[in-house]
This record gives sequence, C-alpha cells and structure tokens, in this order.
Amino acid sequence: MYWKDNLFVLDSNGLDAVQTHLYGYIIIDSKVIDEEARQNGHQISLTGIGSYDYIERTGDTITISQDFLGSQGIYLYRNEDYFALSNSELLLIERLKERYHLTLNRNYALHLISSGHVVKSAEDTMINEISFLDRHLQLTIDIPNRDMHIQHLDYKEHTVLPDSKEGLAVLDAWYHRWIHIFREAYVLTDNIEIDLSGGFDSRISFALMVNAGLDLNRIVVRSLNDGLHTHNEDYLIASQIADDFGFPLNNYQYEKTGRYPVFTGRYSWNITLYKGAGA
Repeated sequence: MYWKDNLFVLDSNGLDAVQTHLYGYIIIDSKVIDEEARQNGHQISLTGIGSYDYIERTGDTITISQDFLGSQGIYLYRNEDYFALSNSELLLIERLKERYHLTLNRNYALHLISSGHVVKSAEDTMINEISFLDRHLQLTIDIPNRDMHIQHLDYKEHTVLPDSKEGLAVLDAWYHRWIHIFREAYVLTDNIEIDLSGGFDSRISFALMVNAGLDLNRIVVRSLNDGLHTHNEDYLIASQIADDFGFPLNNYQYEKTGRYPVFTGRYSWNITLYKGAGA
C-alpha cells in the first residue's frame, strides 16, 4: 500500500470516472477492513469506527461518508457550478492552482510559526477558498446533473459518566474491541510496533497489548532516548515497565514479514506533506 493509495481528489468534471473506494480503514466486528479487503469481497458496514472516507457509487449517485471523528478529513472547493473535493488539501490545491485564483489564509499561515503553543481553528484551511467539512457531514452527488447535496448526520452524542452503568459498558466494549483487533493483527503479521513513554495514552495502549496475551518479544515496543524534550525521562519510565514485564525495548532484531511498506524518509515526508499540511 503506497502513500497515495489512501488519497483522493475528484471534481464535478470527472464524476463519470468515480468508482467505489475505501480510503483508510473501517473496524467491523473487531476486524480492520481496508480497500484490499473490500475488493476481496468483505462487506462494508459504515460503523463510524476507524479512520476513513468511503466513496460509494451506486448507479448515477456517489455518496461520500466519514468516520465518526472525521479523521481523514474532506476539503471542499466551490466556484459557481464547479466543485472539487479531496482528503488532502495539498492534493486539492494541485488540482486547482492552474485554473482558479486561490488566496493564502494569512491568519492560518501565521499559526504555523507557533504551532506548538496555539490551537488552530477546526474550520479554517491554508486557502481562503477551500473549506474543511465538519465530521457530521455526508455528501451525495447526482452524477448526470453534477449536483452535490450535503447532509448533516445526527450521531445523538451525549455525555456519559465513566463510573455509571452505561459508562462502564462503553469502556468494556471499547476494551474488548481493541483486544480483538490486536489479536487479529498479531495473527496476520509480525509487523507490529507500539510506542511506550511516560505518558498516560501510550501506557493505556500498552496495557491493551499486555491484556491481549501477546508475546511482547515479537512486538517492537519503541521508546526514544535521544536527549530531546522529556524523552530521557520517558525512556526511564518505559525501561522500568519493560523490566517488570520481561521484554526488551526497541527490539528490531525480530525479522519482520508482511505486506506493509518500509517507511523511508521520503515515504514519511510525503505522508506528512499531503496529509499533515493543512490538517
């Protein structure tokens, strides 16, 4: 799977060529389903869980759906009867720049100077003429008429107290889902890596790995010890955890197999540039 396989850009002039495609992955019944699995016959159910944009073509209608968090993102440009959209702002800009006048959103650009100290707008983008769609939105496109309808989905979200009966049920379901996902992945590939630091989030992820009953010697548990930021302190905490559970940190000696790409510097740069720019 190459970095551009999960990027798309389409516009109102090329709707006839659009086909059903899953960008990213959907979690269905504790299984991770990607485009390859879909093409191999796995039925798609829009659970909202995962990280995806799903383009489905049925006859003369195209429907574009997002996961609950809108984590892939959809960028939209409209100019009279013309529209174009993509899950990469940079890819969309490349499509538009020779044909339409685009202007830089200076306020958004300035936030990049101090990005580590500010919180950016969830709606602004690098280009004034491009909008970022809300995670609740689903798009329906009528191909013959080149008409796009945007529907707001009501997820009926509400706050649940974590120590309530309903809250504990939600936590249990989340726990068992990820336990099964890790076990499924462990059967399919040896190419499993996880970060472990002194932070709360990474220790939660590690706890799921432990409770999944996996051999931690067959998993690369990474922890940086490069002198930057708080990495040395994090590494000390991670080392204590590794000693307690009896596995080595940064164990890259175990031979990896599977169909996943080698993340070269250029590969990582392209992912950062096309998915991170503007996100």
